[in-house]
Amino acid sequence: MRWFSSRSLAHVLFAISAVCGQQQVIDPYELLQQLHSFPAMFEQKDLTAYQADAKITGSICQSLEQMAREKNLSEPRFAEFYTREKGFVFLLANRDYPLFFNQMLDELFTPVRAFDKVIESIESKREFNWFQTFKMNTTVEYKWVQYKDAPHLKLDFTAKEGRVIEKKIETLNGVTHTIETKAMRLIVSPKEKLIKSLTIVLLEQTGAKPIETDNRFTFFYETVNGKPLPAELIIEKNNRELIRFHGEYAKQGTFIVFRKKTFTFTKTDGTTGSATIDFSNYRFNDKIDRSLLQDKSLVPIDPVAEQEAEKLFNQAKELILEGKTDEAREILKKLIKKYPKASYAEQAKILLEGFPQ
Repeated sequence: MRWFSSRSLAHVLFAISAVCGQQQVIDPYELLQQLHSFPAMFEQKDLTAYQADAKITGSICQSLEQMAREKNLSEPRFAEFYTREKGFVFLLANRDYPLFFNQMLDELFTPVRAFDKVIESIESKREFNWFQTFKMNTTVEYKWVQYKDAPHLKLDFTAKEGRVIEKKIETLNGVTHTIETKAMRLIVSPKEKLIKSLTIVLLEQTGAKPIETDNRFTFFYETVNGKPLPAELIIEKNNRELIRFHGEYAKQGTFIVFRKKTFTFTKTDGTTGSATIDFSNYRFNDKIDRSLLQDKSLVPIDPVAEQEAEKLFNQAKELILEGKTDEAREILKKLIKKYPKASYAEQAKILLEGFPQ
């Protein structure tokens, strides 16, 4: 069930020989399977889970704080959990908050959750069937390159003629949106068994003309207690930096934990925003509050209605960003009328209140 595994790279690595100038032949697909997995990096002896209180500095949560005051709710409190099963989860710790507040958190805190989402996306490619399909549908070219003053291996995976690496199709209000993965480029360190850079080439099509984008994820690592841990992630689209994550680690007893996370990001208006999360009050293993992870109030009453309402809400957001507020207003009204009990109806009402009359 893994794309990358933690087995030794000894049987697939090759080096440029200064003596004979020869290289051994490798299997790039097998090499992928040997790279360190991100979950394995965070695994520690005797640690199954930890929880920490999270204090956020920055304007990113001002809207949430204002909304809480308007609804006569308690001030937002945040927590981050790590479990071996789920990895890292950042969430609201307020039990009196309705579901739509957690959805607002998803919307407002996209930059804060970027690191976890990228890791989650990479880990999803470990599924056996996905990797076998990937291997069947692609060809690969590889070569040694100098990267950050050290030899690395560059792997270029492209879809075979008439095939795709991955394809997603979504239809909303009769409009079909297609996202196709054309190519994947990786720069890896065989010596360290680490991914240093991943570029995913997407072909997105809503209208008649498809748009190609390069989406690059660059990783930097820090060695803590002899173990490599991801310390920085840069997310770029078409060579434009969108989000930069920086993490700092510390020891709590015998365990290594995040001490601080810093994010800088490009906002929708083109300006730069930032957020800093400081962690404190750590609890480990059976001392964590698992009820926050299993809060039944976070489960939508009607999942189908929630999904349809979410589609309409996202469509309205896109129209707002395009300056088509009249069309967005009509879609939000439609959402509220058709799915009044959906949590997205609350968000729709909030957006409508912000429109000029």
